[in-house]
Amino acid sequence: MVTCLFVRLEKLTLTVFFCTPAAMRARTRRYTKGKQLKSFTEICRRLGAPLHTPYSWCALSPDRKRAIFTMWQDCFIKRRYPMTHKEDRETNPNPNRPGWVELHGVVEHCLANPRTEMLGVLCKAEDPSADPRKREWVDDRELMVLSIERDDSGEVWATITERKKT
Repeated sequence: MVTCLFVRLEKLTLTVFFCTPAAMRARTRRYTKGKQLKSFTEICRRLGAPLHTPYSWCALSPDRKRAIFTMWQDCFIKRRYPMTHKEDRETNPNPNRPGWVELHGVVEHCLANPRTEMLGVLCKAEDPSADPRKREWVDDRELMVLSIERDDSGEVWATITERKKT
């Protein structure tokens, strides 16, 4: 059996693992570019807004005071983010598209209730051209605090107002 060395440095603590090559590949995937891979489901549950379906792209807390959104790394335009991905809806108008009904409902709730705490979780798509997308990783080290507004064309945009370390 061949062993590999895996070293992780976090907050001045050095952790060394000896493992098989297969285990090494699995660990490397879990720490892509320094981003820890907790699932979006875990993050939402920890923040008090559990997901309702396995294909959810957002979550709303039971008291409806906090919303958490998937924020795809490749979709930002400066510090703004298109919440309803209008161009995606034009190429796939299926009203039963996984996650769409829930995302649209949560966005509309946030627009109608601006005191709702809106948080974004940075995610990277495994394949940005896939429909629907799958998350390659999520970054749980910081959350984006958002404000949401509808522009003159009807597109809903989120703006990052601050970042919170978790």
